Amino acid sequence: MTEFEGDRKRPDGQTTHVRIQILDAGLGEQFRWRVEARDEAGRFATGNPDASLELAIATTHWQELDV
Repeated sequence: MTEFEGDRKRPDGQTTHVRIQILDAGLGEQFRWRVEARDEAGRFATGNPDASLELAIATTHWQELDV
């Protein structure tokens, strides 16, 4: 697992602090990568696991942090 922290601008213009975890199931796994994110209000977003890290990031359901 690798973890990052940063700020994310929401569609309403507000900024929220987010912790992002990149989870790695290991070489040879069909769906190797998964992303999980949690903001300072406790909202949680995840996405579909994928063989590509880029697609796992792109398909993360970031809108879940805007609810």
